[in-house]
Amino acid sequence: MLTRPPPLQLQLDNNRPPVQPLAQVKTLVSQIYQTNWRNFVIGVAVINALRSLISASNAFQDVGVDYLNHVPKLARISTALGAMYIAVAVIELYGVFSVSMQRLGFIQVYAYLAFVSALLVTVTGFIGSVSYFVLADDVVRECVSLALNGKLDSKSLFSGDPWPRKVLSLKATQDPWSSESITQALSVFIFSLLPSVAFFLLAYFYYRQITDSRHPASLCVSGPRSAIHLEAYPEANYSPLYNGTPPPYSDDIADALRAPGRRSKKPRPRPSVGPLVLPSMVQSASPYGVTPGPPSFGPSRNYQPGSAFFTIGSDDGRFMN
Repeated sequence: MLTRPPPLQLQLDNNRPPVQPLAQVKTLVSQIYQTNWRNFVIGVAVINALRSLISASNAFQDVGVDYLNHVPKLARISTALGAMYIAVAVIELYGVFSVSMQRLGFIQVYAYLAFVSALLVTVTGFIGSVSYFVLADDVVRECVSLALNGKLDSKSLFSGDPWPRKVLSLKATQDPWSSESITQALSVFIFSLLPSVAFFLLAYFYYRQITDSRHPASLCVSGPRSAIHLEAYPEANYSPLYNGTPPPYSDDIADALRAPGRRSKKPRPRPSVGPLVLPSMVQSASPYGVTPGPPSFGPSRNYQPGSAFFTIGSDDGRFMN
């Protein structure tokens, strides 16, 4: 006895091969972004805080030196620089605290404060460079005064080369001032603008990491997808079967879900019993509704023009001439 083999189960369609997913190429930037920058941000923030505290200490020390040498303009500038360095140090210490605590709200505030910190660092470098050129006479006179007293190292500006240790004339001070002017101009970009922008981008991208739900360092608490969908569309109606109207017996279902003590005592409605009414047959506009009927073996009929008639089917299944 021949048996029919089972149908062939094809794993792949011969005419339409499966679509191969595109392999995602991992670039160096994406791999760097996928790493957790938490420890790196903390380390850089600590370095910036220490650097700012040292700069603030030098600035406030320069204030006393400037007043002793009767250059009040340089003293006021040193005071402003010291205050801004203190503000930068406070922001960086707050950044170390917020990143270490791993609190999303604190880190969000620090992301905004990092921009303020970068702006302050750039402004301090710009003010220091501008004052070096605008108040050149005060700088040269103060250098001569400190060199004659043997206290040239008491001010941070004159602590290194090319400033001479012993100065006997203004000419010997003007030459070092001219050679140092190029360094002062470049220091705004090398030691102020570029580092501050780089660290601000570091803090900003770390904030992007903790707010990215797909990143391993994310701090966002994601709820179930259904809850998120209902929260995003609270007024949406997803019941097209009932066209916006409540389904039948919805009150009974809600009443059954309540606690036994809170259920309503109203009688449950029962469906009324009546004769079953069937809908009439659908009338069709097709020409098949007009037929000559079954064959007849009676007397012949007259098929002359004007005297033809047809047999039409009625609704109850009978035929009428």
